[in-house]
Amino acid sequence: MSFTDVVFNAFLLLGPIGAIGAVSAAIGVVRRRRWALWLSVALTLVVAASFVGFWFLWGQAFDYADMNQPVPARLETGKYVTTTMAAVGILGLIVTAFTALLLPRRAR
Repeated sequence: MSFTDVVFNAFLLLGPIGAIGAVSAAIGVVRRRRWALWLSVALTLVVAASFVGFWFLWGQAFDYADMNQPVPARLETGKYVTTTMAAVGILGLIVTAFTALLLPRRAR
């Protein structure tokens, strides 16, 4: 594996998590809305955990397929669940971002 392959794979695997984390941090820092910051951090953790979980389960399923054995239904179900969790987390981040940016600031 060449250096460019390693860099490509690193960005492929870590890029989405880093981007979501950066956007989440920007929501809280720029608008200084505490609820948006905490909610975006929690949703980012959900997305990150489901992203890692999906690739772990995908590796397990690949091992079964590589040995010419049927992939257990529990692995397929786990992949679907982790994908759904990631999608819900990303949609939650989008809604949080739009809500934090569009709500007027409250005067203190």
